[in-house]
Amino acid sequence: MDLRGNYADGRSFDLPKGWAPVEAPLLDLARTQALTALGATGSAEMAAATARVGAYYDPAGDYAGVLFQGVEPNDPVTIGASDLWAVSTLSMKVPATMGRRLIGSGSHATHVVRQLQRLPVDLPITDLEAGVLDSMAELQHTLRSVMSTETTASNQWVFAAKMCARKRPLLFPVRDSVVCGYLSGWRPMGGGEGQLGQFSRDIQVFAFLMTCPQVTSAISHLRSTLADSTPNTLDASDLRLLDVALWMAGKAEPK
Repeated sequence: MDLRGNYADGRSFDLPKGWAPVEAPLLDLARTQALTALGATGSAEMAAATARVGAYYDPAGDYAGVLFQGVEPNDPVTIGASDLWAVSTLSMKVPATMGRRLIGSGSHATHVVRQLQRLPVDLPITDLEAGVLDSMAELQHTLRSVMSTETTASNQWVFAAKMCARKRPLLFPVRDSVVCGYLSGWRPMGGGEGQLGQFSRDIQVFAFLMTCPQVTSAISHLRSTLADSTPNTLDASDLRLLDVALWMAGKAEPK
């Protein structure tokens, strides 16, 4: 039997072979956490969310702000030095060896070009048509392998998540341990019930959130409130704005 993931608007989407649908309690918890991070649960929460996200986009501060998506050039099907620097603004060290693997005509770079060509720039996470998740998984796997060394596997998934989000900001969230921990109520990272930190599960949760009317309304309201309260430029992608709100909320929450 073909397994399907669930959007929040009643639609569903095909899951690749070997994937399992994320359980409903985790989707519900992620929605609650997202609404809190976006300030949708009260005036005090909105003030806190506005302050947190506004600080992230303050060009005088130390956060990346719009640099991550805004630094040019950003060629749609190749990775260049500007992409590596953009990822580094999210506290990601990119060793020279890994940069060489992605810039040029080597096997890693060739694979990335081919995989990016299969994922249109304007394809959103709310439209995971047949085969899209397979292509997404292949891209993140290739980018994870770039960080592989004989001595360590650390930061492979974080680098892949950030580079995928840099190249396809409507399709990939910038997932890391803070975002995954916050959305799951600080459950241990992994692929088990109630857990996040695995690509096949994280993507389903974000697809659910980005099709939830409460969440998308809260994103729009936060964007509007920020526009009224600060002159700082925001990322155009709602998925990116959601990710920022989640990350800042997770950083601020006592563990």
